[in-house]
Amino acid sequence: MKHNKLDLRHDNLGSLGENGRGFDHLSKAVHPSSYRKRLFVMLTAYIDESGTHDKRGIIPGSDIAGICGYIGNEDQWKRFEPIWKKCLGTVKIFHMVDLWWRREEFKGWTIQQRDKLIHKCAHVPGQLELQGLGSFVVVHDFEQMNRRYKSAVQHPYYVALHACISEVLQMPKENFNGEKIDFVFEEQNEFSDYAVKIYKRLKALHDDGRLGGISFESKARIPQLQVADLVAWQVRAEMSRTTYKPHLTIRDAMATLRDQENLYVTYQDKKSMEANWKGLLEANMQGAISRIVKETRGA
Repeated sequence: MKHNKLDLRHDNLGSLGENGRGFDHLSKAVHPSSYRKRLFVMLTAYIDESGTHDKRGIIPGSDIAGICGYIGNEDQWKRFEPIWKKCLGTVKIFHMVDLWWRREEFKGWTIQQRDKLIHKCAHVPGQLELQGLGSFVVVHDFEQMNRRYKSAVQHPYYVALHACISEVLQMPKENFNGEKIDFVFEEQNEFSDYAVKIYKRLKALHDDGRLGGISFESKARIPQLQVADLVAWQVRAEMSRTTYKPHLTIRDAMATLRDQENLYVTYQDKKSMEANWKGLLEANMQGAISRIVKETRGA
């Protein structure tokens, strides 16, 4: 799997290899080796999407698209709920985009109230030592992909999903001690059917027992998806800033998430996307992918 790692360290702000994307600062000191050591007994990943509302990348907030969230074991997620509830106070559902623009439940809030809540919530993943995992796509690069590969991929969301699951599959088997990781995604009717097919296809072709189930739930019912919403929005916004507006400063909440040293995020540009999907197509998967596409469109 060819991708670019967002290493995010303060002391390593150069480009990322041959693709030259300067996203190294998004976490402070995360390396593949240390990341994989920490994933021994984690059971559930709660993942949300951000920036996927326009696959062309034209509508504001869609220039970068992807998925991100946290992996934790049963004990970590059990401890999460009362901590998260205490942070929210009277807030019923944390929804980052509504909070940022101070609408819906947050209508009438001041910027100071907004930032205070975000700041409190951003400390929770580090407090519980949850492990961040995600993948994002430069949507302009997706639009420039070879038509053949773009037709197979369909949407940046699926590029990010494929990259995220593939990263888990590339971790050393001994790290899991026979444990499975269940994936819980924020429910999206637009993406769920094809996402399940991609997940099952990857599981059938490459899984050695580490992948558990996949499901789609609402963040209104599952508070763990709310912290995934927080990190997905923040990382997407930070990637957009570093790509298109590097003169601006990093948001305080993103700096907090970064400094917890528990985020491992990859990104895909045109070159890496085409390399990955070309490999799949040339591995006699073109027929399988075509069937998946037809089944999804016919559903």
